[in-house]
Amino acid sequence: MEAPTPIQRLTRFAARHRAVLTAAALLIVTALALEAVHRLLAEVGLHHVRVALAGFPRGRIAGALMLTAGSYAALTCYDVLALRVIGRRLPYRVAALASFTSYTLSHNLGLSLLTGGSARYRVYTAAGLSGGDVGRIIANATLTFWFGIATLAGIGMVAMPMPLTLGWLTIGAGPQRALGVALLLAIAGVVLAAGRWRRLSLLGWTLPLPGRRTALAMILVSMCDVGLASAALFVLVPGLEWSGFPAFFTGYALAIVIAALSHAPGGIGVFEAVILLALPQVDRAALAAALLLYRLCYYLLPLLLAATIMAWREGGGCARRSTASPPTRGRWGRRWRRR
Repeated sequence: MEAPTPIQRLTRFAARHRAVLTAAALLIVTALALEAVHRLLAEVGLHHVRVALAGFPRGRIAGALMLTAGSYAALTCYDVLALRVIGRRLPYRVAALASFTSYTLSHNLGLSLLTGGSARYRVYTAAGLSGGDVGRIIANATLTFWFGIATLAGIGMVAMPMPLTLGWLTIGAGPQRALGVALLLAIAGVVLAAGRWRRLSLLGWTLPLPGRRTALAMILVSMCDVGLASAALFVLVPGLEWSGFPAFFTGYALAIVIAALSHAPGGIGVFEAVILLALPQVDRAALAAALLLYRLCYYLLPLLLAATIMAWREGGGCARRSTASPPTRGRWGRRWRRR
């Protein structure tokens, strides 16, 4: 028997210790991102940020909270549309609960399939859906998000392209417009093709695909969600005019994409670093204060609310239901459907 090659030994080692290696990689990425933020704020002291926070206009914070609420309200419709695509009917409150708890967890903790996916699984299997249905919902909701952010980014780059500087990298107006046109053409092609193929089969797994009208609804819902989410940060950043929002959204979209690819928990550090690079004209202390407040408004407060809801549902809410009958999966599903 031949001795394993170095590549085979490395592959086997990675397979055996995948969880540890994944955690280590996430810690390294997060540490590097936070170090990048530290370097970008090298001339800003904590007392500067505290002063900026103390003098922050309360009206801007209230506006960010309202926009955050609107974004999460639109976000709940992801699951409503995904349920329509896979042909399952559940009350809006069930879809909203699954969507809200799932996204608040994945926004803050990263590893969306593990964190947000588990929240969806608990809610939907209790309502009578199968694990395969949950996977199809997640796939369609993911497509909805990326369609929306690509559409808004494409519109912004075509309608108002402005040079975007990220450290040593400068993306000029011409390349931005070309990329925007390519994104919009790709989205238009997807919409036109929608309805021709009703399902996609891959590795023995079947994914129902949306029709043309549902695909348009998915894009519009995602545009509302992402647009409101970016506006929640925009209103917190001082010195920006609404006429510059399309250019701001290009930087925001890039920050979201890079943070998602990094898999850092909540994109922390990565998202902030890209925004700091994309807005060099804004006072560093004021921008750091705005980013901290955005983390609080869009990430931490919804997470606290979702944790409260989940704790009630798993604790007091379930305990009260159990006095009448055991909370079996099928019985919960029938009760929700009757309501």
